[in-house]
Amino acid sequence: MQIRYKLRIEHILLFVVLAAAFAGMNSEFGFSLNTGNNTFANLTIWDSTDTQTLYTTNLTTFYANWTNLTTGKSINNSGTYCNITFSHVPAYLVRMEFNTTTLLYVHNISVATGLNNYTIICDGTALNYAIVNVTDAINVTNRAPVNDRVIPNITLQEETFNDTLNMTYYFADVDGHELNYTATTQDGNITITINNATKFANITLAHDFYGVRYANITAIDGFSGNVTSNIFWINVTNLIEINLSVPINSATGITATDTFNI
Repeated sequence: MQIRYKLRIEHILLFVVLAAAFAGMNSEFGFSLNTGNNTFANLTIWDSTDTQTLYTTNLTTFYANWTNLTTGKSINNSGTYCNITFSHVPAYLVRMEFNTTTLLYVHNISVATGLNNYTIICDGTALNYAIVNVTDAINVTNRAPVNDRVIPNITLQEETFNDTLNMTYYFADVDGHELNYTATTQDGNITITINNATKFANITLAHDFYGVRYANITAIDGFSGNVTSNIFWINVTNLIEINLSVPINSATGITATDTFNI
């Protein structure tokens, strides 16, 4: 059996007009056709990041314009609905609300930083419309972390260490991303290792080293955002050693030696 589909010229023209109307908003559109009942529908979707910069701390609004291709009227009767889902949260599937003023389906939610896809699925089978789904990309802008407090200079005594430097006190991320840290030191006489689970730095010294060296710390947010702290100086003071030789046998001249660190 051969089935032929015939699309009236006014349907094609209306579809072209609707598609062009939303082209300026970086929108995506889909077209559904149920030939058995001659019901045609167009779904155009877009979101508020198409016209403004938004961050993960903001609410992003998603829009769906679902219309009858013949009449241009919104499809919002009882038994019809549109759902939205996101590629980075596959389990998220939520019914969009229909705005009776704008005649658009809308949904507001905070979206993770970066480039993600979302899909809107509209179901009008109760009115003989075929199910139509359209996917679009959303790019939520990342903000780099900040070094909001100056890391002070540190003084240590030779042969000691410091493990009290808390990174969360000196760095912050306005998007709420977890930060990881790396340290850079002037040379191998001073080593700074950072535990990215506890966010504490451990400063250790080479044996017998004393002097002054500089260092800095970089915070990384995982979304190509980073910031490097101010340069801070680590002053290692000399541990004075005094050798005391005490004669214990005047006949043989044997002495006992002890060393005191000051």
